[in-house]
Amino acid sequence: MLYLVVTVTEGIKCILPERIITIMENTQFLELYEIFTYGQFNNQDVVVYVRQNKVDKWVEVSDGLNSDLKIMEVLGYNHVKFSLFTESKDDLNEQYQELNDVILQLGYYQYVDIYSYLPIDIMKRYRYIKNLQLTCSIGIYR
Repeated sequence: MLYLVVTVTEGIKCILPERIITIMENTQFLELYEIFTYGQFNNQDVVVYVRQNKVDKWVEVSDGLNSDLKIMEVLGYNHVKFSLFTESKDDLNEQYQELNDVILQLGYYQYVDIYSYLPIDIMKRYRYIKNLQLTCSIGIYR
């Protein structure tokens, strides 16, 4: 028996808040998703992420909804996030894509030095930060 903290997000917006779900470990993420969402969302374009606790970074499950929940027990994970795919990577300006990917892989409240992502020219650097496009919320500190 697994006790999992489960949530559903769409972009940066939390669609279904965290709830603890009890489920047998011999099932798939698809069944957990259906139980948690009561079938109200289409199960296409869902990315599955797992982690051990709130400060760890999210790790994508390679087989997504078709993967077995047994990995949760084996790896000691107890948090599951189902992320509904809403924005194509093509919609995000490609100059911000690498930074966006790095930030999404980090846990909450982790510092990221964006200096290596900034252009060298001072005016381009200013415009880069002013027009920053990401698929998650961030705080900028100077």
